[in-house]
Amino acid sequence: MSDTDNESKVVTAEELVRDYGFTQEDVDSMMDSIEYYDRGEWPPGKVVYVGRPPFFEERMKSVTFRDTETTIMLMDAKASSMNMTRSEYLRYLVRKDIEIA
Repeated sequence: MSDTDNESKVVTAEELVRDYGFTQEDVDSMMDSIEYYDRGEWPPGKVVYVGRPPFFEERMKSVTFRDTETTIMLMDAKASSMNMTRSEYLRYLVRKDIEIA
């Protein structure tokens, strides 16, 4: 392996179109985004979400609380009997309580 094998190769816009199958529109879009990427930002309208799709339209925030091991075990058993995860079960209970209030 030569030293040049480990070096980065700069690919021109023309090479992207000619050799890699990009359209000129693809290249123009990338060029418009470069200044954002160089600053470590995402360009407007180009947000990428990683992971599973969200279940809810609103953004979710975490809420934590502490409880005894016995209560958590009973909570998990009840959630499982309803085919729910612990989080789904707790959301269900909170929403039901809010509806009643």
